[in-house]
Amino acid sequence: MLGSAMMACGGSPAGEVPYGVGSWPEAGRGNHRALVRVEQPADAVWARIPWRRRDPQPETKDVRVFDAATGRRITNVVRVAITQESGDLVFQPVTVPGIYEVYYLPYNPPRGNFDDPGTYFAPTNTADPAWLKRHGLTNLFALSPAFSPSGEESARRPGEGGRAQARAEPWRRLPQAQLLRIEARGERHRMDPMEVIATQAEIAQ
Repeated sequence: MLGSAMMACGGSPAGEVPYGVGSWPEAGRGNHRALVRVEQPADAVWARIPWRRRDPQPETKDVRVFDAATGRRITNVVRVAITQESGDLVFQPVTVPGIYEVYYLPYNPPRGNFDDPGTYFAPTNTADPAWLKRHGLTNLFALSPAFSPSGEESARRPGEGGRAQARAEPWRRLPQAQLLRIEARGERHRMDPMEVIATQAEIAQ
């Protein structure tokens, strides 16, 4: 059961993350998602998804959050740190308590041609400026290369400190969502266990 598999999104060992299969429309959402739960009312919550993905430059792909109860997309979302190991997001929950679907490889599927891989969505800023300002999130888009005016690599990497860490501090104080599981849209789309990458910490051991 999902309820028995909950864990804090901020620091759970990746080996403890439950993987499974779900069913949802492919178009606009893709084949991979994480389910998180928000228990208490809050204007903003932080979720960490330890997705351990193989695709290069994950920061160049969008992350979309949907309210599972209503099916509506959450627009107040900030991608504060995106790496191949994990993604840190801040979003505004609507249904509380409630489950939220985090689609981290959203795309439009191919149309007709067998060699058409489909199109992944680039990150977009859909958040309300007033909400961003209220939670000290206005400048956090600079942590992602996709939002950097210069296009240079500026995403926070594991273990980095300095200004990036300081700027990230406000979202670390937010209430944390709870990770339920990571799902693929069908057995053939599963990445676990063979395509789940090792973390830098594991490689260094």
